[in-house]
Amino acid sequence: MIGREETVAALVSRLSRARLVTILGPGGIGKTTVALAVAEAVVSSYEHGVWLIDLAPLGDARLVPSAIATILDLQIRAADPLPGLIARLRDKQMLLLLDNCEHVIEAVASLAAALLRGAAGITILATSREPLRIEGEREYRLRPLTSPPPSAHGRRCDGVPGRAALRGTRERRRGGLRTERYRRSARGRYLP
Repeated sequence: MIGREETVAALVSRLSRARLVTILGPGGIGKTTVALAVAEAVVSSYEHGVWLIDLAPLGDARLVPSAIATILDLQIRAADPLPGLIARLRDKQMLLLLDNCEHVIEAVASLAAALLRGAAGITILATSREPLRIEGEREYRLRPLTSPPPSAHGRRCDGVPGRAALRGTRERRRGGLRTERYRRSARGRYLP
């Protein structure tokens, strides 16, 4: 991941000390890409895995607990699936990556608070445009990537030949494709 190595390391460190970390920033800044890199870095720390739950498709906030249960392949048949979800996760040690929380923020905040109270082995990494505003949340504001200043000849940036800059662009594009692959496979366990 080009330009975000320090960010990923800082977030990995925060996750080792806090059970809820929210990556904040405007749309398109790279929150999901950074969260996936963090998940990849810590997957071996969680006995029951790291799970990506993309909340963007949800149009109804009441569906948040059901969506999580479905992705975790938990059969919970109840009008209110939250108690059943907590009961099934009580003895699990896993990271839930809750992506795109902003449009269902209140439901996610309520669910996260309940999960953190009722399931001691659950850690949550969330991405959102706004914080969840619940006890124990650690916020990380993602800043835009900086770009090197243009050189006098337009071929070098801080002594880096133009080809190296182009290679960096291709690597970022490949990283985007990898992110899309993980997103498409979000119905199951996250595997590096």
